[in-house]
Amino acid sequence: MSSSQFNFKSSGTRRENRKYNKPIRVIRPIGIKTPMSLGDDIFTMNTNAITQLSDNLRNLIMTNYGERLGRYEFGTNLKSLVYEYPISSDFDFIAEKQIIDAAEKFIPQVKIINVETQKIDLNEKHGLNQLGMAKITLRVIYNIPAVNSKNLGLEVDFFIGG
Repeated sequence: MSSSQFNFKSSGTRRENRKYNKPIRVIRPIGIKTPMSLGDDIFTMNTNAITQLSDNLRNLIMTNYGERLGRYEFGTNLKSLVYEYPISSDFDFIAEKQIIDAAEKFIPQVKIINVETQKIDLNEKHGLNQLGMAKITLRVIYNIPAVNSKNLGLEVDFFIGG
């Protein structure tokens, strides 16, 4: 049998065909989005580096020492500082130092620019006073130089105890 007897034109498509040259873009999840909720897979996931780092920073700020299993010193330990708020005159300075130190240690990709205490509007203040609670809102301004994002903000609420 010679090779001239076979016709290979109907044997399939070539690899050079256009339909095989399309770039395939797969969005890969980076981490679990918090607060956790059900999503397409098991949980909703972050697929963007900026949102994942912002989520990690919020979790770091809200975590106290000893709350993370196996990593006792993880967190900023601000809840213990909030209990001393009525008697502490330098609350803003100590809170800023703890947030900056924790971010440098656990999330070095994030550079904290400023931490400030936000004023609470009168309507919200009266509503909280009726419930017998007081609230502090910390506003954190930060940059993520690796992805060239600047002046991102994050607000975290703490309820004063004591």
